[in-house]
Amino acid sequence: QYSLVGNPYPSAMDALAYIHDTENSAVITGTLFYWEQNPNINSHYLSDYDGGYATYTISSGGVPSYTPATFSTYNNDGTINGSGSGSPSGKEPRRYIPIGQGFMVEGIATGTVKAKNVHRAYIKETNADSEFFKSSNTKTSKKIETKKEFPRVPDDFKRFRLNIDFNNAYTRQLLENFHPTASKGFDYGLETKINDPDTFALNSDAYFSNDNVAYLTQALAFNEALNIPMVIQLDQNMSVRIRIADIQNFDENQPIYIHDIEKDLYVNLKHQDFDINLEAGQYTNRFQVTFRSKALNVSEHTFDGLQIFQNNTSSELNITNPKLLDIKALRLYDVSGKEILSKSISETKKNYAYPTKSLSNGIYIARIELSNQLGYSKKIVVSNKG
Repeated sequence: QYSLVGNPYPSAMDALAYIHDTENSAVITGTLFYWEQNPNINSHYLSDYDGGYATYTISSGGVPSYTPATFSTYNNDGTINGSGSGSPSGKEPRRYIPIGQGFMVEGIATGTVKAKNVHRAYIKETNADSEFFKSSNTKTSKKIETKKEFPRVPDDFKRFRLNIDFNNAYTRQLLENFHPTASKGFDYGLETKINDPDTFALNSDAYFSNDNVAYLTQALAFNEALNIPMVIQLDQNMSVRIRIADIQNFDENQPIYIHDIEKDLYVNLKHQDFDINLEAGQYTNRFQVTFRSKALNVSEHTFDGLQIFQNNTSSELNITNPKLLDIKALRLYDVSGKEILSKSISETKKNYAYPTKSLSNGIYIARIELSNQLGYSKKIVVSNKG
């Protein structure tokens, strides 16, 4: 069961000491869950809540692993968030827990999780390694930049993060840790598992799967022959995009593929995003992360030559298709994820043009869908003159 606890002291509390206290490690999974509410929503009605849980754990050696709250996929300036936190505020969990900060823990045994005097630390909230999950209109809060670097891991670790975007509405971020000491089982302080994904997960969500256990953060010993299963579950037909958010200590020439097992398709995420339109359902055996391609023709160059660009001089959205790919549809979304244009395409041509004079000035996401269900998306800026 999940229980609401927190820091009861008039000083910060060290998450490392709290998580690795021998009494606590016997009764909890070692992950702290921080609720973050969209700061633009001013309501106490549950039906109006727009938020999610950020997760945080830390190894005994002090290596932190967190995933951001999941309820947005855009930065404050309207661009898709490719780095930093996935929440509108840009907040992230950190090692030192501020005064009065509440969080959830998941129990694994009957017992008591304890906050102790020995867990306390003299760290100010303004310290770079401490942050309070509250609204940003108080005197004690500090400004959080929307884009920032992820915490660096030691040289003996490898790490990557994936952003999985659902219908341009929100992003689930997954974290994969690699270390020679990581086991095939659960590694306390390095992994965040969800023992009941049906309860914890969103209606449309994604997670790594290991022996039928769901992980938001997973740890393994790196091997190029690894296949890492990924489960995607959807409550309705929608577009799904998988992209790299962060890579650390990987060889520059080491690919990171998404393998669509059903189509035997490999896409190197270091070169391009993986876009696909999927029907509602749970995909448990279709997608995996791999580091070697068994395909004779790797599909990372599928979209070479395909371009989408906005011509504001002529008020047109232009598509160039020199390889005569079988394009089936063009869709346009505003920054809230609302579909504002949908065009079926029946004729294969090298060039397409669509008027944008009727659109409001702003940032949009243009998405092309191919006959094989793969998609290609790009941000455009509409600026109509006059």
